[in-house]
Amino acid sequence: MPPFRHKLIINTIQNNAQSTPHRRVHFHDPENDLPANPKTTLDQNTMNVMDAAVSDKTRQRKLQYAAEFLIWATDQGLTEEDVLPPSENTLCNFAASFAGKLAGGTAKAKVSAVKSWVQRRGLIWEGGNNLRNVLNGVKRKAPASSFRDQRPPVKKEHLSTLSIRVPVLSKQMRLHPT
Repeated sequence: MPPFRHKLIINTIQNNAQSTPHRRVHFHDPENDLPANPKTTLDQNTMNVMDAAVSDKTRQRKLQYAAEFLIWATDQGLTEEDVLPPSENTLCNFAASFAGKLAGGTAKAKVSAVKSWVQRRGLIWEGGNNLRNVLNGVKRKAPASSFRDQRPPVKKEHLSTLSIRVPVLSKQMRLHPT
């Protein structure tokens, strides 16, 4: 097995308090793997630097999104070869599963996390025009709860009223015009 591939193991744990099973995704990385090829894999230092680019909370959320993709893939009966790297059709089906359930931005963030997860393993991302079209469709089919009423714009009259009523702000605005 190439060094960038890890065996996916999904454990299903039944919780007595809830009727739905909890799933955990683990990657089995045996100690006997061949040494990493520097042309196709990232070394540990590079991965640490990439991790430092985002906050711990963001990194955990991205890992959660990648795990959601793997659980979805397992539920669809896909194998490791089907998801490493995922075909554009697989990615489109994953994104389409959010239609009418999530806002377009959330679906795009989940797909983006999968993209990072795939590329970090030295694999080629297969997403293209079809995936972009599906994500646009998910955005248009977003539930009504994901939209807010548009705020009224701030007008010059509002700012001048504010500057008259708050003299300190008025003085600062004259010193630092933008």
